[in-house]
Amino acid sequence: MDVARLLSERDDDDEMLLSIDPSERVEHRSTKLVRREIVIASPVANDDMEDVHDDKLEATASATETARPDGLRLGFDLQPVDMILHVFSFLIGADDLHNMQLVSKRWQELTSHTSLYRHVPNTTPDGTINWLNFRNLGIKNKGTEGTCYRCYQRSSGKVLAMKRARVFPKGEGVPYYMLRELAVLQGIHHPHIASLEMISLAKDELHVFFPYVDKTLHEIINPTSDPNGGRVLPEHQIRRLLHQLLDAIAYCHRRGVLHRNLKPKHLLIDTDVPDNYDNATLRISDFALVRATGIPRRQYTMEVVTLWYRPPEILMGEKQYSPAVDVWSVGCIFAEMAQGKPLFTGISEIDQLFQIFSKLSTPTSATWPAFTSLPNYRFEFPNWKPRPLDRLFPHISPLGLDLLGKLLTYNPDARISAENALRHPYFDAAAGGVPRLLPSIPMANMAFTLHRQYEGNPEYMDLFHAHLRDAELKLCKEVKYLSRQKTLRPLHRSMLVDWLIEVVDVFEMCLRTAFLAVNYTDRFLDVVMVKKTKFQLLGATCLHVASKCEDVSYIGVEDLSMCADNVYTSMQVLQMEEQLLNTLNFTLAVPTALDFLNIYQRSMVTLEKKTSMLAQYLSELALQEYSFLKFLPSVVATCCLSLALYAVHGYSMTPELQAACQYNWDDLKECMGTLTEVYSGSQFNVLTVVKKRYSEDDRCQVASLLPPLEYNLAF
Repeated sequence: MDVARLLSERDDDDEMLLSIDPSERVEHRSTKLVRREIVIASPVANDDMEDVHDDKLEATASATETARPDGLRLGFDLQPVDMILHVFSFLIGADDLHNMQLVSKRWQELTSHTSLYRHVPNTTPDGTINWLNFRNLGIKNKGTEGTCYRCYQRSSGKVLAMKRARVFPKGEGVPYYMLRELAVLQGIHHPHIASLEMISLAKDELHVFFPYVDKTLHEIINPTSDPNGGRVLPEHQIRRLLHQLLDAIAYCHRRGVLHRNLKPKHLLIDTDVPDNYDNATLRISDFALVRATGIPRRQYTMEVVTLWYRPPEILMGEKQYSPAVDVWSVGCIFAEMAQGKPLFTGISEIDQLFQIFSKLSTPTSATWPAFTSLPNYRFEFPNWKPRPLDRLFPHISPLGLDLLGKLLTYNPDARISAENALRHPYFDAAAGGVPRLLPSIPMANMAFTLHRQYEGNPEYMDLFHAHLRDAELKLCKEVKYLSRQKTLRPLHRSMLVDWLIEVVDVFEMCLRTAFLAVNYTDRFLDVVMVKKTKFQLLGATCLHVASKCEDVSYIGVEDLSMCADNVYTSMQVLQMEEQLLNTLNFTLAVPTALDFLNIYQRSMVTLEKKTSMLAQYLSELALQEYSFLKFLPSVVATCCLSLALYAVHGYSMTPELQAACQYNWDDLKECMGTLTEVYSGSQFNVLTVVKKRYSEDDRCQVASLLPPLEYNLAF
């Protein structure tokens, strides 16, 4: 009997196919047109593996047995396992391996052995997923963002969650929410945040892999989805899970990251012993609504946070919200663990507000000073009186009730921060041998911290600055790509930056978008050789990606093509986007000189607008110059503000600025010398976009200020 007759042909693995939805794009057009092409003039073996099997080889069942002198026959199955696996290893990647799984149960087990796949890569040479290394275990859930599968990674033996996200090759490419999520998660490493295992973007398909966790907090509290509620968790379990949640949120807020959709369904619970949550580990997942915030606060959309966990400031129409939005959601989750059901279950925004007011009392000017000035304020709000929390939550200790009250404070500026909540006595050692709970990553472990806090500034600004100083040391390196890019010169880069700033200005995008786009361009050029004909295409693609990360309404690929006078197509932008994201490995959340400049300006409470505008003008001039790539963004920002102080007031440093930046003159001397040369020559700069921007009245016409004739900047 032929072995071939025992083996069935392998079916195509169609269960992993994805139907891509029609294109969806965000309209973002301007009445002004920026049709300008940047014209750049040109300046003067692998060995193939041999096939490991012979297609013409015919084996018989008797051939799998070895003859012995005593007349007995020893079956192949009785050979040592190591030898069998060694033989099977030659068939990895061939159809034979799949066919051999059909011979017997033992062969099926052996051909699935992890050791066979130890060296199998996760992706193929063209970047697509190598499905040989993954086995689909079924769909976990479906949503508007894509489909999530449970899969087995053969090379590691891990069970992973795979999110297959929608990509729109005829629309706007990788969705903005996926870019923001991956940009944030790529830089996050925390024991209580679901980590990235792998990202694959190839041929208009995006696959993201996470560790698989079977249960969520929602399934633990209410496993049957009973509308009347579920189980009340013991306080020692609440205390542990709440501390882990606050630990993760505090870590995010230090990095300027707002989750904006915290709820029990997005909190994964991992346990060593099923149904025993005394030592459970909580991990935050689903960062689809994540936002990387900054200084100063900007306006964001109000369509965030599931209604039951949405804070009152967003319900009241506030758009310039802060990390306090996540803290309110944490308070709602705390209450849900304590009573076995959600605390507020409104069916509309006004119903949600009324449920909050009826349990916590209607806000007043004393409890929330900004309440009456918010867009959705109405005089006819019912006047509810406060209800004691101990009646609502009889199973929570007094310290727990005190923390809950601070988490659910109306005024977001007075609401306790996640950082301070971790220091609350509720997490101190308790009677009965309950140990004190400590953050997994204390602030003391960060490489840079501020030694001074400024009166009136929120705590998260200092923590955010500390994170940026730590991040720039890891992410910002000196690049010298022009020595390898034979067709590009410093002037070409300056022309591109000038055009990017003009597009940002005309389409009223966030200025940080331009700084990010330039960063992406420089990092890409440091790795990939780019022809001069593709240089503006690269810049436009970087701007498209940066806009999707930063702007509420991002610029579309058709608008970008129009701005370059259609020298490239929208399809070319999307093709370049895939190459760009893979080259940068989705590391898109990076510190810029503008971030540091905004923080240092905020630390100087008496800073005049004219000085502030001049410092920003200098930062954009520096952005155009290739020579500044060797300096850290914080150094560039400090020099811009210091030179602006000197040009306007005659002194280059103040105690507030030096306390904030913690640089001395020796740290700044080289960068300051380069900046003074650029500023002195700015009157003769042939690139006029930045100069025109800062010749306007609303920017104090700082471009028309004459640079000092001499500089005495040392301090």
